[in-house]
Amino acid sequence: MRKAEVEVKKKHMNKRRLMLASAVALPVLLFALLTDHGLIKRMSLEFEHDDLKAQLEIEQQRTDSLQRQIESLTSDTTLIEKLAREKYGMLRPGEKAYIIERESD
Repeated sequence: MRKAEVEVKKKHMNKRRLMLASAVALPVLLFALLTDHGLIKRMSLEFEHDDLKAQLEIEQQRTDSLQRQIESLTSDTTLIEKLAREKYGMLRPGEKAYIIERESD
């Protein structure tokens, strides 16, 4: 064979190898990126996980705050009395309430 024919065959063989490698690599790459077990889905789930952890922390703080409020309302008689006076207008026996009306502008 002549040198030119060998070069042509090498180029042809290299093109075939490249096409074969592409034919194998492309489906593998698409599977790795786009399926339910792929990279994009995993990243999406990790972002969702981080958001849920942040929401959980906020709700835990809210729960703790409400728990402290419950404890105060069941044990602190001064707080109970204050709420009874402010919210419900309750008075102690013998007390008088004065209502002060403000002028409207």
